[in-house]
This record gives sequence, structure tokens and C-alpha cells, in this order.
Amino acid sequence: MAVVPLTMPRMGLTMEEGRLLRWLKSAGDPVRRGEPVAEIETDKAVMEVEAPLDGFLRAVLVRPGEVVRVGRSLALFSEGAGEELPPAPEREAPRAAPGEPGSPVAAGRLPSPDGGAVAAAAPGSAVEPERAAVRASPAVRREARRRGIDLRGIRGSGPRADRAAWRPRRRGPVAGGRRLELSRMRRAVARSMLRSWQTVPQFSVSRSFDAGAILELRRALAGQRGREGPLRLSLTDFLVQAVAQSLLEFPALNATFEEGAAPGEGALVFHDEVAVGLATVLEEGGLLVPVLHHAERLALGEIASRRARLVEAARAGRLPPEAMSGGTFTLSNLGPFGVDAFRAICNPGEAAILAVGAVREQAVVRGGEVVVRPVATLTLTVDHRAADGAEAARFLAALVARLESREGWLLF
Repeated sequence: MAVVPLTMPRMGLTMEEGRLLRWLKSAGDPVRRGEPVAEIETDKAVMEVEAPLDGFLRAVLVRPGEVVRVGRSLALFSEGAGEELPPAPEREAPRAAPGEPGSPVAAGRLPSPDGGAVAAAAPGSAVEPERAAVRASPAVRREARRRGIDLRGIRGSGPRADRAAWRPRRRGPVAGGRRLELSRMRRAVARSMLRSWQTVPQFSVSRSFDAGAILELRRALAGQRGREGPLRLSLTDFLVQAVAQSLLEFPALNATFEEGAAPGEGALVFHDEVAVGLATVLEEGGLLVPVLHHAERLALGEIASRRARLVEAARAGRLPPEAMSGGTFTLSNLGPFGVDAFRAICNPGEAAILAVGAVREQAVVRGGEVVVRPVATLTLTVDHRAADGAEAARFLAALVARLESREGWLLF
């Protein structure tokens, strides 16, 4: 069998490069298909990459700390230990992460299939074992690199203390005019939102809804068991199911506008599933959007358990690749932060995004009488190339009708 490369994967539409954190295997080690062999840091998370086959890791092509383009080879694998490796052409100088010195590749080069030369580790040799022994969150590693601190000489005080000690101070003026470079994640968010704002004609419509039915149903279901354990439902879970079912009626809002050859030309690509992205704020700063795939098929209990796992993985920086891509609609809920209403920006490739405000007790008129009800505001932002204001208004009406009803929910 030919030599098979392991390449830097693309985790989402906006990813252009990633950084190799560490190798979990050394050149010459046997591997099993799907076994983690390295950790990489993307603009969204830290994740493991897996061996492409049953066989051997033949050569390490990229050293820890290097930043490489999507699609570039990280290592070479083969089923046997004796396949001949091709001769090595010249390679471009390796890139280092911002704030790190460039790490030159040692002599003894092997080629990568994308045209660059690679450094071959001796069979059985370890790759920077000291680095592998350091346990620190991605935020701590980034800040340590920026300050030029070697984490191997520091005794950790636990993950909560780490986050408190290294969290960037963003409030108020920066003392002495200190420059704070954007993290890889913040740069990716900035690029994505700038592209959306500059290239997508967007409009927003808002509507309030009475959350009383949802809150009553949530209390009634508390403690019951679903398919995946005890129900721990949040407002977001009801929103996800209501959004997913409403999008089945309004497919233009669950589509991607595909650019044509000239401005004003193009086509709508309708998606076969409803994949709801959940905008998630990270403790160390930044934003991730884990995706609930096939949300139109899920019961409330399934949505709740999967949402909890996705959010936990996102905040730990351990989201799997499939959970960070393929979203067709995004839900952004700032209600827990006390925000009454806001307008969100469409994610590139999606036709709409729903912004959700806090549930507040308000005086409303019901049957000619003033009563106090729990009310929240929804703001839908839409790509005007995919749908117009009337379509957006009808979608919100259908969504609110579902949210205000005690009937029609898929519970278990």
C-alpha cells in the first residue's frame, strides 16, 4: 500500500490554518485507524486528529508549535514499516505561532505530498516529551506563548485558577497603551463577521412571545426520564425544537445563497436537515457555535442532553470536528445575561439567525384585562437574497405559535 498522508483538516468554512500542539505518537509507532495521534489548535478549539489506517506512523512532518495551512501534510502513514518514502524536495520555512520563535526543522528531510520537505523522526523516538507532560488549557498556552513563559517551569494551581490568572483584562483603558493581539479564535470571528456584514444584505424583524406555556411545561416535566436520562430542560431546548419544526415550513430560511458569476446572480441551496448552531460564550473570551445536527428529528430530552454535552465540550475546547461544521441556522440567546433584545449578524453560508432576549414579567392585555406575563423578544436577522420581510414575518408567527402552545411538543 502507498504512503498515506495525514493533513491539517478544515474545521469550518472560515478555517485557513491550524497549529500543531503535540504528537501523541512517535515515528515508527504502530497505530490503529481512528486512534488519536496528535493534538491541533484551530481558530475554534483544541482537538485530536486520528490515524488514517491500521499500520505505522512513518514520519513526523511538522514540529509542535508550527502553524500550517489547511490541507498540508502533518505526518506520513503506511500499513507496513518498509514502504519506500520518496525523495525530499525543498520546503518553505516553517511558520511559528504568533509570539513564538520559528522552530527550524531538523536535518533528515522527507517529502510531503503537498510539495514541502519534512523532518523525519527516528523510529521509536519521542517528540518533545517535556511538552507532552505539560497540562494547561488553550487560553493558558496562548498567554504563555505571548509572554515568552515556559510552562514546564511553573506549577499549576488548577483549571479555575488558571482561567482567572490568564484571562485577558478587556475592561477599561489598557494601562501604558499595552497592545493585546487578538487570539486565533477572535481573528476568525472578526474575519467571518466582517465578510458577512460587507457582503450579505441583511434585515431584521422582531416579535415578542408569552413564555408562560413553556415555563409551565418545563416545571411539569422536571424530574421525568427521557431516552437519555432525567430531563433537565432549558428555554433554549424548547427554542431549538420550535425553530427546527418551523424551518421545515419555511425552507428558504434553512438554505444557503450560492453566489453567481455576477452580482445579483445566484441560487438558493436548500438543506436536507435542520442543523441548529448554538452561539456559546467561552469563559476565557471568544465564541464558538456547536451544531445540533438533525434537530428536526430530536425530542426535547434528546435536545437537552446533546446541547449540554456540546456546550461542555465547547467550553473545554474539545469539540469534535463534526460538531463545529454544517450548521444551517444559528440561535443566539443572551437572555441569561439580562439582555432584553439585540440584533445578531448572519453567519456566512446561513440564511438567518435568531437572537433571543431575556424572559421578563410584563404587563400585557389579555381579554381586555391587564395581566402580568413572562415575555421575551425574538429578533430574526435574514439574508435578503434568500427571503423577504413577509417570509420572515410568517416564520416568526409560526415560531411564536409553537412557543406559546402546550401542545405539539415531541417530549421523549
